[in-house]
Amino acid sequence: MQKSIGLPDGHPFFLGVDLSFDKELNGFCRFLVVGPRRRSFHTWRSYGYAGAEYLDFCDARGVNWMTATEEHLTDFYTIKTDGTEILAGVDGKSWNQTSVVLSHLYKYAKRKKLRDDIPVTYRPSRSSYKHDNGETSELNVSTTDKPLNYIALDQYKTHWRPFLLNKEHAQRNISLIELLICSGFRIEEALGLNTYNIPDPDSAAYSGRAVVPVTVIGKGRKKRTVPVPKRITRAIHFYIDEDRKVAAAKYRSGNRGKEATRLFLAETGEPLSKRMVEEVFQQASEATGLKLVPHGCRHTYATIMLDALIKFVGLKNGIADGTVADKYESMIGDPLLILKQLLGHKSIVTVFTYLELTSEAQMVIEDALNEWTATLA
Repeated sequence: MQKSIGLPDGHPFFLGVDLSFDKELNGFCRFLVVGPRRRSFHTWRSYGYAGAEYLDFCDARGVNWMTATEEHLTDFYTIKTDGTEILAGVDGKSWNQTSVVLSHLYKYAKRKKLRDDIPVTYRPSRSSYKHDNGETSELNVSTTDKPLNYIALDQYKTHWRPFLLNKEHAQRNISLIELLICSGFRIEEALGLNTYNIPDPDSAAYSGRAVVPVTVIGKGRKKRTVPVPKRITRAIHFYIDEDRKVAAAKYRSGNRGKEATRLFLAETGEPLSKRMVEEVFQQASEATGLKLVPHGCRHTYATIMLDALIKFVGLKNGIADGTVADKYESMIGDPLLILKQLLGHKSIVTVFTYLELTSEAQMVIEDALNEWTATLA
């Protein structure tokens, strides 16, 4: 039934009270596939959750979402940001993401003539949360960036690693966390890895190199290949041969011999979830007094890797023409752009949407990565 209305697997859909497909709301879901949003499972899921929350609010207020007014949206904003006795309030950034969902929902409703207007006032703005013609919703709020969450390598080695070593599934948790720190992968990217995505670091193909390439599926279903230190991939292979083998056997036993393909598994053999990883991070943060979230590992990688790249191209203290550092700089380019590529970010300049690295530039990246990750050994 879902496929009959053009919704791909993994896409949210809405059911009516009689469990039938809601024509209008699922038309909006279809609008997300062919409309303004990218084809991302994470975006679809976020839209689904935000839309469901708003529909629950409308039901509680006794109003149909198609006839809701701006006053209702303002009331929804107050509840979402102030919170209730049961639910904590969200920050401005999270609310603004919800506001975008509501804007697209009512834009769709107006386009399909489900209502005559959009119950939102817009003002001219250069905000990233834009409506048509460079406008932004009055529902959006000003936000300030939170301090980056990251951990120094010596703090991780001295406090986090010893704590993890004494807990269950130490092999899995340490290999996952150190992969995140040394690769800059998003947690969703790392949890999406399969065992066959991790090359054998002792293969002749990588002889003489300190890293091996690991490819992940990033935002927008785009592939990205990142160099990962051999020490990290060796630790992952030890996990595959030991701790993971136990979990995989449980999965095989309960699934008629079917093999688990995901790299990181829960104790049951099912794929490790983001929530399970967050619990590990929360326990370690509370035990050590050093707060770190999964995305903080990405910040750690970015901070240290950028410093190492700058050092290797000689930009920290200036360079002289004709020096080795000068040659490296001409090959590798701006370290910020290299870091964007490694992290899988979109470039702010369209001409840099794809940056091809020469083999010499790749050597600079590998040297920089090998130098700072060696301290984790």
